[in-house]
Amino acid sequence: MLQSRFSQMILHKKKEQTAIKFLGNKLSYDWLQHCINRIAKEISMISCPAKQTAAIVLDRSPEMIAAIMAMLQMKITFVPIDPNFPKERIAWILQDAQVDFIVSQMKYKPFFAGIPSCFLDRPSTEETIDDYSQFAGNPLAYAAYTSGTSGNPKGVLVTRKGLANFIEGLAKRIHFEGLHRIACFTTVSFDIFFVESIAALFYGWEIVLASEEEKDNPRKMAKLLMEEKVEILQLTPSRLQLLYNYDSQLESLKSVKILMVGGETFPDSLLKCVKQKTNAKIYNMYGPTECTIWATVSELTDKEYPDIGKPLPNIGVWVVDDTLRPVPTGQIGELCLSGACLAAGYHNQEKRTAQSFCHLPENGMFVYRTGDFVRLLPSGDLEYVGRKDNQIKLHGYRIELEEIEHNLQDHPAIERAIALAEGTEDQKQIVLTYSRIKEKKVRDSELRLWLKNRIPDYMLPARYVEIQDYPFTPNGKVDRKALESLIEKKTAEGHESRAPACDHEQEIWDAIQSVRNQSYGRPPAETTLMELGIDSLSFIRIAVRLEETLGFEFEDRMLDYRLFETVRELSDYVSNQLKKCT
Repeated sequence: MLQSRFSQMILHKKKEQTAIKFLGNKLSYDWLQHCINRIAKEISMISCPAKQTAAIVLDRSPEMIAAIMAMLQMKITFVPIDPNFPKERIAWILQDAQVDFIVSQMKYKPFFAGIPSCFLDRPSTEETIDDYSQFAGNPLAYAAYTSGTSGNPKGVLVTRKGLANFIEGLAKRIHFEGLHRIACFTTVSFDIFFVESIAALFYGWEIVLASEEEKDNPRKMAKLLMEEKVEILQLTPSRLQLLYNYDSQLESLKSVKILMVGGETFPDSLLKCVKQKTNAKIYNMYGPTECTIWATVSELTDKEYPDIGKPLPNIGVWVVDDTLRPVPTGQIGELCLSGACLAAGYHNQEKRTAQSFCHLPENGMFVYRTGDFVRLLPSGDLEYVGRKDNQIKLHGYRIELEEIEHNLQDHPAIERAIALAEGTEDQKQIVLTYSRIKEKKVRDSELRLWLKNRIPDYMLPARYVEIQDYPFTPNGKVDRKALESLIEKKTAEGHESRAPACDHEQEIWDAIQSVRNQSYGRPPAETTLMELGIDSLSFIRIAVRLEETLGFEFEDRMLDYRLFETVRELSDYVSNQLKKCT
C-alpha cells in the first residue's frame, strides 16, 4: 500500500522537481527514485539467509532518506540508528533487534563485525530494481528504540498500516494545500523525523535537509529557514525556544505558514511569543511512539492556552481511572489510545507489551496506555496534565530516569543512584544523585565519561551530587522531596564566593545567573557548564547576553555549549574575541 502510493505520486511529479535540497545541492524526484532503486538492488545482492529486518546507520544525507524509502518499498522492517550514539548502545540495539543485515558507510564497518552489510559509499553495482511487486508483505514498517526502565532502550514495532494511516490522517487534519517546502531538523532516531522525510515525500514536498551543524546551531537554523523560504516547519518546544533565544523577533519564520510543535509540553509563554511574532498557523502535536508519531492535533492560532486537541482519523481516545473505566468530562484520568495507530508492541518484551497494550473492561476496546494524565474538556479537546511515572520529556526526547540510574549503578564504585528532573519546562535538567561504596573514591568527571559511553548525549545528567545517606519515608521509600532539599543545600555549600580568576569572569557569571535565574556565588573557574545546568537553550541566551554586554559576536561554529567544558574556557574564548575587536 505504501509502495504503490509513493509510485503513484512519483508518476504525477515532474522528473526535475526538487525532492531534497542538502548543502546547497538540489536533488530531483527522478534522482531520488533512481537512488532508491539502486539501493534496493544493493540490498538484494547481500548474502544472508533472510532479509526481514535491517539497521540503517548512516550520516545525515539524502542517501539516508533514500535508504529508508528503499526499505519501505521492499517491505523490510528497518531500525534507524543515529551513528552518534555510544558504541555500546548501537551494539545493544543491533543485538536486541536481531537484524539480518545493515545499510551503512565504510567508516562504521568496525561496529558491525560478523553482520552482513552493504556500504552506500562503496557501491558494488550501478544496476537498479524497478519492480517491487516481487517482495513479500511485511506488516512492520520500522522498530523505533526509545528509553527503557530496565537500563536498556526498548524497540517499539510500528506497523505499515499505522504509518499509512498517519500520513493520510495528518493531511486531513492540517490543510497543507499550496505549500510544498518543509525543513528537516530532527535526528533520524526520533520518530517525528518521518514527518519531515517519509510523509513529506508522500505529499510530494521539497525537503530542506539540515546538515548536522545546521540542525543544532540556531544561527544556521535561522539562516537556512530564511534562505530556503521554508513554508512548513516542525519543531519541539525546546528547539523552537532555542531558535527564539537567538532570533527574538522570529524573523526566520517569516515564510513559515504551518508550524507544528510537539514532543513535550508547549509553554504558555512561548506560545504567546510565537503568536505575536509570526503569521503562521500554529499546531500543537501529541503522540507517543507506540501510536505512530502524532496521535492528536490542536490548532492553537486562536487559543490562549495550549491543549493537545482531538485525535487524527481512525484513532480513538479514552480517559480512564486506575481500573481502566471512563472518568467524567473534566476529571483527570490516564489517556488511552486505540485504532489504526497502534504499534505491534515491544520487540522481545511480551510482559511489557501486555502491561501497556490491553483491553478496556467495559467495552473490550484494545488500547495503548500512555501513562499520561489528561482532562477531557467540554469542547472535546484534551488537556495534558502530566505523567504518572518517572518518565520525562527533555528537548522532545522521551527519557526513563531509571535507565540512567541502572547504567550508573553498573559502575564498580557506585552503590546507589537516583535521578531527578528539576527546573521549569523551559529550563528542565537532570540531576543524578549517587552514593558510593565507602572504600572507593570517584570523581564526577569519571561518572560523566562512564555514562557518555553508555547512553546518548541527550540523556546525560547536568549535575552529579554525592549523597551518602539518602532520606527515607516511614514506609522505606526514598523521600524525593527531602532529597530535593538536600541537593539544594549541598549545591549552595559548593558555591562559595571568591575573586575572579580570569578575564571577564564576572560578566560571564552575571549572564549565567541572569539566564538561569539562580544565584551561584562564584564557584571555581574550572566549574563545568554542565554542573551549572547549562544546556543548548540556556547557552544561547547566555551568548546573546554576553554579545550585547561586551559588544562582540560569537563565531557560528562556537554557538555550541559542548565546545566549552568550563567557565574558564568560555572566559578565554570571550577574551580572545574581544581582542580581535580592538
